[in-house]
Amino acid sequence: MLETLRHVREPKLGSRRTPCIAAILVLGIALCGLTPSVSFAQAEEIEGLSDMEEFDGAEEAAGEQELTSVVPEEDPSSKYKGMEEILVTAQGGTQNLQDVGASVAAFDADYLEALGAQSIADISQFTPNLEIRTVFAASNPTLFIRGVGLRDFNANSSSAVAVYNDDIYMNSPAGQLGQLFDVQQVEVLRGPQGTLYGRNASAGAIRVITRKPSGDTNGYTKFSYGKYNELEAEAAMEVPLTDELSIRVSGRMRKRDGYTRNRCAMKKYSLPDGGTNPNTFHNLVHKSCYNGFTDRLAGEYFSSQVRDPSLPLDGDGQNIPGEVNPLTGTFYYPYYQEQGNPSVLNPWYYSSNVDTATETLIPNPDGSPIRENPFPSPPTAACLLNGGCSYLQDPILNALTPIATGEAPYYSNQWVKGQAPSDIPVWTNNVDNWAVRALIRWQPSDTVDWVLNVHGGMNRGDSRQFQTVGAHQAATQPQPEFELFKDGDEYWDPDLQRTYPFTGKANPARRPEDGDPYAGDYNLNGIELLNLYGTSLTGEINFGGDAFVFRTISGFEGNERETETNLDANPYPFGLEPTLRNTAWQVSQEFKLNWDDGDAWSAEGGVSYLYESLEVNNEWPLTAIDYTLQEYTLTTHYASAYVWLDWHPVDDFSITAGGRWNYEVKDMDLLTRSYQRNFLTGGYNPDDPQRSGDSKESISTNGPSGNITFSYKPTDDRLFFFQYARGYKGPHINGLVLNADQTTEDNESLTDPVSPEKVDSLEFGVKTSWFDNQLTLNGAVFYYDYQDIQIFQLRNSAGALPVNQLINAEDADIYGAEIEVRTQPLYGLVPESIDGLEIFLSFGWLNSKYTEFVNTISFIDDNGVESFLVEDNSGNRLINSPELAFAGYASWPLRSKYGVLTPRFDWTYKSQVFFSAQNNPAIAQDPLWLLNLRVGYMTPNQNVELAGWIRNVTDVAYRGDVLNLARFRDSVLYVMGEPRTYGLTLNVRF
Repeated sequence: MLETLRHVREPKLGSRRTPCIAAILVLGIALCGLTPSVSFAQAEEIEGLSDMEEFDGAEEAAGEQELTSVVPEEDPSSKYKGMEEILVTAQGGTQNLQDVGASVAAFDADYLEALGAQSIADISQFTPNLEIRTVFAASNPTLFIRGVGLRDFNANSSSAVAVYNDDIYMNSPAGQLGQLFDVQQVEVLRGPQGTLYGRNASAGAIRVITRKPSGDTNGYTKFSYGKYNELEAEAAMEVPLTDELSIRVSGRMRKRDGYTRNRCAMKKYSLPDGGTNPNTFHNLVHKSCYNGFTDRLAGEYFSSQVRDPSLPLDGDGQNIPGEVNPLTGTFYYPYYQEQGNPSVLNPWYYSSNVDTATETLIPNPDGSPIRENPFPSPPTAACLLNGGCSYLQDPILNALTPIATGEAPYYSNQWVKGQAPSDIPVWTNNVDNWAVRALIRWQPSDTVDWVLNVHGGMNRGDSRQFQTVGAHQAATQPQPEFELFKDGDEYWDPDLQRTYPFTGKANPARRPEDGDPYAGDYNLNGIELLNLYGTSLTGEINFGGDAFVFRTISGFEGNERETETNLDANPYPFGLEPTLRNTAWQVSQEFKLNWDDGDAWSAEGGVSYLYESLEVNNEWPLTAIDYTLQEYTLTTHYASAYVWLDWHPVDDFSITAGGRWNYEVKDMDLLTRSYQRNFLTGGYNPDDPQRSGDSKESISTNGPSGNITFSYKPTDDRLFFFQYARGYKGPHINGLVLNADQTTEDNESLTDPVSPEKVDSLEFGVKTSWFDNQLTLNGAVFYYDYQDIQIFQLRNSAGALPVNQLINAEDADIYGAEIEVRTQPLYGLVPESIDGLEIFLSFGWLNSKYTEFVNTISFIDDNGVESFLVEDNSGNRLINSPELAFAGYASWPLRSKYGVLTPRFDWTYKSQVFFSAQNNPAIAQDPLWLLNLRVGYMTPNQNVELAGWIRNVTDVAYRGDVLNLARFRDSVLYVMGEPRTYGLTLNVRF
């Protein structure tokens, strides 16, 4: 069943805006009849959660107050006769979600399979007020809950959403998208989690809970095959070794060809189409990939022996050697590196005094130098940057060392006309990953339970390929303009070029969806290499007649990552193609002690510690000539202590309160070096940096978080709760500084940490059940006062190194509502064989805005003139916070003696999502509907299922994220979501 949920609590402080609070209370009272079953269990901490026993349906130990992921066996005597219960373990036993005040969206294994979820990122599209964006293929996501989060893709990014894998906090973003397999359930805890979940949970938490050994022999195998040769295999096997010891081993593998065509690797484009029109789509692709200029190689160099009247001629009618830029038609005169001193460029001197028989120079009669330069113009900046000055070899003037021979190193990929390049595949954005896990559970007695978890995985799929649209944004322009249509390398995606049939004038498209969003021209097909590994040991001991529960959670997690990314999204080498490398490992320890008096009181206290070491080594080729190395180490120490109390003075009323004190230390050591690229080899001299700098930062902070919750349950099927919570996210240091010596307009280092951010939250929720549990309506309204928001923005000015800065916006307000409906409308009204229709509806409304966010940026041009840009984003929507969101499904099992046939339909809608604080519609995703279909057949003994599925039924092209590089690269990059896919899945259980 869909959701199996848990509870959390947090202390919450207060809000300063009384009118908003009053409005929320009024709206909350209006929702008293509404309460969805699955998702609304807001972070209130609950007692009695024993995660060690949550997977075998055992009674939970008293007092442990974490949302457990267990789905115990349904009690036949339960008062809930209709739909399968959504259960949590609380207060010493199993508790229905409808009896617990919390805001949680929970996904069990069946729901995850129906969605085709590969990682937690895949559930976000079907969860209102949850946004997870992945610019990279399998690592470093950005996570937002109810508009709260940090859009930072760097290796040191510290999200406001805490991600837990089997109770282990995943600090490194590289490990947060671990594959979902053999999972009991995934829970999304909405709202600040300030007590049970401490570090960086100011937005909420996501818990992934795997199936734990139960002591029985069981398992399953699952195979899927689908479009793009998608092949998935998943299996699990559990075996009891003794009465006290059992082991469960599971694994998963997934391979899939890419869904984006690289036209440069297609043989048909390696030659022109043979016609006379150079602007056909075929010829435009050929020109882009093979630098084709009419019938010559684009970027081809012409020596003095060439006879072509279309090229510049000297006074004697001889061709002047030079190069033609294929994209602009501009002619460049050649320059050479000075022999022995490659940093000096000298013009090529033309001489008409040539003995063509011997190819030697004829001395001038007057004894003057035989070299002449009829056009002694120096190379322009554009020429140098665009490769136009790189620099042919003439057979006569061989005394000078040329920079290159034959072809332009920048505009030419050295690909041969008529031959498709062999070093890049036609299809990109492929998938190739696997993961394994082994769980060993030891239960020597009824009061002692230990679980050892050893796991690992790898990704060898492609790095992301983007769709690019040309745009320009001057240093002082607040928004990019899409009027130039070419990027900084003069590239223009051919499928975005349109031509009027009669005038022949271009009608360029400005959106990737207007062309082919799943095709491009790429010289690089990078691979994202990701290794994940870790282990954890969790122990639980009950004593004092089960009045006390002691838990210890020890964890080690590590990852290694290397990603080569084609960030220029065009076919030209020496562009923005960074290589990102980082290695991280962490150790964590948590101790918890829970007490329950069996009557009105329960309490829990605990301490935790985390240490992470991160090493980063990134290479950034920023232009044709600029190459930057960035290295840094970052260590993080986090410690906290918390206490939680629950008091039931009467049966229908309870008060829970908790608080956590957070302490954090970060130390960063950064070194950056910039080099001039060698035009011939594309490399650089590591002993000759043009610029180098270093920076050291250290910060230690501390602060409180917590909550207080009031719950009132006047009847068995009505629950009201009100909660105040304070969320806290520690300081953050910029991980994308490419010039350690660069400073802000206030003369501060770019590595200066930003302040911790705080969230004060108020929430009112109700849960109701109707018609003997045939209908559940749950709802909540909330208000956030968000202070010192951490915002990452790319402040790159034209022609200079990008200034990537972290800043604090002063204030933002968020308020909204969530409603969920779950029903079986046919139960008891039609024959039992067709009464299982289940409908689930989830709705989210979010009003978010920066109440005070004014940012002044200064720019200094090449002439030393300073100019200013004042960005006033006050009143704009927060990024990744759609105003409206809908999600749901309809599932209808049709039973017969031949088995069960179950059609299922999933849908989701999200209104416009902005990816920048400036709220530019071009840097956004328009309102979006996504639809999935699945039809499954299960045999009568329920151990074999065959299912067919279609995802993204309407094949809508949508944006997963948008990167604005208009100031730096004259381009905007679009991450496109996956197109329609379909396939079959066979699942065999035993």
